[in-house]
Amino acid sequence: MSTRRRRKHTPEQIVRKLQDAVRMLAEGEDVAAVCRHLEVSEQTYYRRRNPFIESFNGRLRDECLNINELWSLTQARMIITDWKHQYNHHRAHSALGYQAPAIYAAQCTHRK
Repeated sequence: MSTRRRRKHTPEQIVRKLQDAVRMLAEGEDVAAVCRHLEVSEQTYYRRRNPFIESFNGRLRDECLNINELWSLTQARMIITDWKHQYNHHRAHSALGYQAPAIYAAQCTHRK
């Protein structure tokens, strides 16, 4: 039996930990090292990360896939690529201070 004490985190702490995880993964750390640094289990990391992924998948489905008739895999790739470019380079995101993700990423100070 594990002697680890279970902790409750506020939503703000969870978001902060997930942001730290994204940064560390982008710097080349593996998931196990990130989880050790953040003092969470890998199971907890994946469980907390899943709602964000599901939210994005729903947005992709609602804003792209459901409004386009896709006749071939090539056409689907083109439409999704166009949507992804619009989403990352032109669409303002409230969580990023109403900036597009590409603009926000270019302004990040932790990047080399």
